[in-house]
Formats: sequence, structure tokens, C-alpha cells
Amino acid sequence: MFNTITNTAIDTVQTGKKQIVSTFVKHETLADTINKFVDAETVYTKALVDNTVNTFTGFYTLFTSKDFAKEVTETFTPSFTTKAASKKAK
Repeated sequence: MFNTITNTAIDTVQTGKKQIVSTFVKHETLADTINKFVDAETVYTKALVDNTVNTFTGFYTLFTSKDFAKEVTETFTPSFTTKAASKKAK
């Protein structure tokens, strides 16, 4: 749902840019070049938003996992998960 909202907003802004180009740029070749840039910018921006949402969704899933703390301690602090050898008093 969030992607639908952002894609609609991106399309609205990019359509506005194309309208400004068609209104103020009278040279056909220059207008065509600018419109191609706007199209490329649209594709890039949509991909950026999609990848960002996917990354944060992955982080959310990872951090809210019930085994996250256990996995972190086992991975990064193995000394805390192993029992220390008992020292014999001399």
C-alpha cells in the first residue's frame, strides 16, 4: 500500500515536470531530451523507494524476531555463551 501511495506521488510530480517542459520549452529536441531525463528519473526514484521499503521491512522483520537477541549473542559474543572452565583452588 505504501508503494502505491509513493508511486502515485512520484508520478504526479513527474507529470507536473513534463507539463512545465511542454509549456515553456519550445525547442522540440530539447523538450524531448528533458522528457527522457524525467522518465529516467521516474524509474530511478521508484526503484529507490521500493528498495528502501524492502530494506526497512527486512530490518523490522529481523529486529522483531523472537530469537534475534539469542542469535546476536551466539554470533558476536561466543565467550558469553560458553561456560568458563572452573579454576581449582591451590
